[in-house]
Amino acid sequence: MRKITFLLLGIIFTTSMASAEVFENLYVVGNACDAGWSPEKSLQMTKEADGVFIWMGTLQDNTGDGGQRRFKFLTDNTKWEPSVTCRINVPGHLMVDMDEEYDLFVRYSDGEDNAFQVAETAEYTIYVNLNTMKMIVAKTGDVEPPTVDMNELYLIGSATTAGWDNQNPIEMTKLEEGVFTWTGELSMEQGDEFKFLNEKDTWDKTINAVEENTAFVVGQQYDLHFRPFESSPNDFKFKLTTVGSYTITVDLNSMKMTVTEGENSGIDNVNVSLSDNILFDGNSIIVQPNGESILNVGLYDTVGRCLHLITNVNHSVVLGENLIGGVYIVKVKYDKQELTQKIMIINK
Repeated sequence: MRKITFLLLGIIFTTSMASAEVFENLYVVGNACDAGWSPEKSLQMTKEADGVFIWMGTLQDNTGDGGQRRFKFLTDNTKWEPSVTCRINVPGHLMVDMDEEYDLFVRYSDGEDNAFQVAETAEYTIYVNLNTMKMIVAKTGDVEPPTVDMNELYLIGSATTAGWDNQNPIEMTKLEEGVFTWTGELSMEQGDEFKFLNEKDTWDKTINAVEENTAFVVGQQYDLHFRPFESSPNDFKFKLTTVGSYTITVDLNSMKMTVTEGENSGIDNVNVSLSDNILFDGNSIIVQPNGESILNVGLYDTVGRCLHLITNVNHSVVLGENLIGGVYIVKVKYDKQELTQKIMIINK
């Protein structure tokens, strides 16, 4: 350990203020460290003496989570209170300068729930003296950026069913080392963007387009860019231009993506017969009984909301007109059975 370690310990031990309480244990918690915001995952500090604790590990810079990446301390890894943190009497988190001394406060349920932040992702040593209620942070090393993982890849974004939930992205199928594929529907119901995750439950290690607002078109091959950290520049996404079913293949060895049409890629022809009872004429969905008794026919979106319902159908009816591009469900209910037909309208 560097000479500054002993110097800092000396500063901490020689300060003479006394704390109001004595805590036997201390833990580091927060999304700046591996613990995240889970008390049970908080990282135990090493007890050097009564009230004096030390911890060495990686802290990530403050830029993640909208500038809210931070850390503080817990006295018990089963609950949030009491915690040990900074300036509970004024709002705002506190950026830490290296080798500077900072006041600590015990927080119960009142006061601002602030925490500490660092400006650089690196290896650090944290020194805490609860006898004096002081903290010093020293940078002890650089962090090597992560590399591409050839064994997993996930699809995520507002154009996908996963949305921007990085805990539940869409897992792609691994064909061979570094090569992945996925076939499915992309829509514009919630947005038109997507990218790839190389690891779940984090915004580090993403696979992105190399240019902003890169249009996503069938038959194209695209270059890909690896972003090691959430704070890395160029968080570019692919932009969906047409809803439909696609097959996306990603080769992480060459950092290339190819796009082809998937199965059931859409309906854009006039007078397409979808079943004996359902037609699409390029503008409207038409349901015709064909001599059978239809109790009701309904048009639904992909989350189950009824958009149009017609009962006692004994002649041809128009179920939907001038529909925007997207995926729809038509349900035709007879006396003893129900026909369900998925319809995807594109190029609207």
